Order: sequence, then structure tokens, then C-alpha cells
Amino acid sequence: MWLDAAVELLGRAGRRGTVRVQGESMRPTLPPGTRVVVDFAPGGPRAGDVLLFRQGGVLVVHRFLAWVRSRGGDLRLRTRGDGAAGLDPPLAPDGIVGRAVAVERDGTWRSLEGAAARTYATLVAAHD
Repeated sequence: MWLDAAVELLGRAGRRGTVRVQGESMRPTLPPGTRVVVDFAPGGPRAGDVLLFRQGGVLVVHRFLAWVRSRGGDLRLRTRGDGAAGLDPPLAPDGIVGRAVAVERDGTWRSLEGAAARTYATLVAAHD
């Protein structure tokens, strides 16, 4: 509950924050320990975006692949870690916490928002 309130305040203020990736599921793109800058007011996700979202009570950093419809007709997001074999369970849009906009590599911050990053992200999403 405190996370929801903090994210809402940060999003309304147009703020960003950093999170550290844990686990192997985004390898090789985001190995464990990688820091990413998260925009907490991300707007609608586009295929290829790296999202921070809630899944089973934990925060996950995975790539958004496509929109799908549930059996009930609701829109859901399909996500997957770049290094994971299977897809995540379909995600309701209100589970999104934010969108990664930069990544730290070798002590240097690199944007995930430019044309080259967008092309890479789109190709990764299309491949899946």
C-alpha cells in the first residue's frame, strides 16, 4: 500500500527513480545488479518498453511484448524477461508501476528512449 502511494505521488510530480535489477530473467540485456531509471508516470506502454510492474506480490522488470485480450475481453499486457523461456502471466494495465527510461552500463547511464534504443526494443518484442 505504501508503494502505491509513493508511486502515485512520484508520478503526479513527474518524478523518476532508480531500481536495481535482481535475478537472471533479463540477462543479457539487464544482468543482476544493473540499475535502471524508472519513470513513474509512463503513459501507455509501447511494444519493446521495459516495464516495472507488480506480479505475485513482487516487483518485476520485464519487456512489454504486445496487448492481448483476456477470455473476458479485457486488455492485458504480455511481458517476458529477455532471458526467460516463457511468457509472464497476462498483466492488467493497473499493475504497471513505471517504465525504464535509462540503464547504467559500466558506470555510464544510457537512455532507452532514443531512436536506436526504440528500434532495438521493437525488434526484441517482434521476435517474441
